[in-house]
Amino acid sequence: MVTVVRAYEISISDLRLPRFSSGTISFKDCVACDLQVIRVTDATRYVLNGKNMPLDEFKVAIKSIHNKDTNISTVMHHLESDTVTEVMVVRK
Repeated sequence: MVTVVRAYEISISDLRLPRFSSGTISFKDCVACDLQVIRVTDATRYVLNGKNMPLDEFKVAIKSIHNKDTNISTVMHHLESDTVTEVMVVRK
């Protein structure tokens, strides 16, 4: 079996979103883990509570979440292309 996509669950407080749609996203998978820096593309999807949205709207929505330590994001990392395909957050 070949792993195609790896999912990371990260608290929003440990997630650094890209400045631009073709930039990079960074996060620490755990306290002792190295910083992960993975490329995003124009095709990367940003999803909040099941709703797709542009990166700029997603960043505004994430910034307004007060409990960033308890809200979890899921980052989908496509291993072959070494890009993030999706960032999902379900707001509590």
